[in-house]
Amino acid sequence: MFDVVIIGSGVVGASIAYELSKYKLNICVVEKENDVSLGASRANSGIIHGGYDCVENSLMAKLNVEGNILVHQICKDLDVPLKNIGSLVIGKNDEDKQVINDLYNRGINNNVKGIKIIDSKQLYQLEPNLNEGFTCALYCESASIISPWELCIAQIECAINNGCKLNLNYEVTEIVAHNNYYTVSNGENSIDTKMIINASGAGSIKIDELLDECDYQCKYVKGEYYLLDKNQSSIVNHVIFQTPNKNGKGILITPTVHNNLLVGPTATNTTSDDTSVSSDGLQIIAKQVNNIYKDINLRENIRNFAGVRVRSLKKDFIIKESTKNKNYFIVAGIASPGLSASVAIAKKVVELVSVNNQLQQKETFINTRKVIRFNELSENEKIDLINKDKNYGRIVCRCENISEGEIINALNGPISISSIDAIKRRCNTGMGRCQGGFCGVKVMEIIAKHQNIAIENITADKKGSYIISNVTKKGV
Repeated sequence: MFDVVIIGSGVVGASIAYELSKYKLNICVVEKENDVSLGASRANSGIIHGGYDCVENSLMAKLNVEGNILVHQICKDLDVPLKNIGSLVIGKNDEDKQVINDLYNRGINNNVKGIKIIDSKQLYQLEPNLNEGFTCALYCESASIISPWELCIAQIECAINNGCKLNLNYEVTEIVAHNNYYTVSNGENSIDTKMIINASGAGSIKIDELLDECDYQCKYVKGEYYLLDKNQSSIVNHVIFQTPNKNGKGILITPTVHNNLLVGPTATNTTSDDTSVSSDGLQIIAKQVNNIYKDINLRENIRNFAGVRVRSLKKDFIIKESTKNKNYFIVAGIASPGLSASVAIAKKVVELVSVNNQLQQKETFINTRKVIRFNELSENEKIDLINKDKNYGRIVCRCENISEGEIINALNGPISISSIDAIKRRCNTGMGRCQGGFCGVKVMEIIAKHQNIAIENITADKKGSYIISNVTKKGV
């Protein structure tokens, strides 16, 4: 019998697992995919927003501002890449100035720190490569960029190190409510638990319907992106937003923590699992980019991708205990700024859980983690590391300068890995210009050898995405 089952291992589910693992609880996270962070948590803009955009007095506004502050310490403790580069909402005309002034006032009312309206001269000092004609901007110095999947992985790993169990490839198909506990099943195996926390993202409604719980509506919005090569990142210094208007917020442009440039997203109503990329979507992005930075070259694109974000029609986060089923907690509609708010959302969930359940903090809690990133070491540090472990002397991914030692470290981690992209999310292999064209096979060989599995059973990413179908001929 578990005390808590958390359904979903995106950044919100991971944050909840991390926060609850501080207490004397028997916790299990169940995830339908073969790795964590495979939904919206890996396909978003990677921004920790300031919080000026959220509707005043909303749960979204409160948790965004709190999360913006809290995430810095967690990233420091768990060695997650985060850079505080600030953001700008740029405008050209009187209408834009009015919207920017409204955003500023909203930010002040939301207790956002470090926001101010700047003029053209100040703007071009911060962003000298902007196209001409911008006259003002809202500057928010508390905005940051982050690697969202690395935050998710780090928190789940930390939770596991503190006793949490993770069940991958476990798609919940049935939930049965008993007098004082629940049975969660995937059709093959069942788990008994005193509490359930539904943090399944785009799948939240489907899970709630298993208990006839769903009293809210959501819509699914697809966002398509360009990921540009590192040679484009120096053009932009901050996260750049366009002034929102009646047609929407438009695309944003931001450096990434891995020194690429990210452009997007579009906003298209879709289904919960539509992550296709369209030529129409990419053309929308291209047109808007040219209006902002003439020097950005979309031909330096190394990858296009899309993510689906789920929005509740009430336009706020849904975080509550069920009124029908005691100790069934719903965490849904976590659209942007869900990543920014995730660690604060987790603390909010702990507050709700503690109302009916007496929580006792552990005497000891492992709250640190260290990741070796070979390409960030000094030459002397690299030499010392290679002398201790020769695996660090073998560079597997030449685009990103990733060593075999780092891959083996990831494979030795607390989460079982069986895909190339699982290594990519942990080590950055295949993130460079060739997108794994040269290192992919070598990564497969390392996984197969270390995990003692047949190479044809290794997937590119999600289950079923096999790379090798059969042997064509044997070597002689």
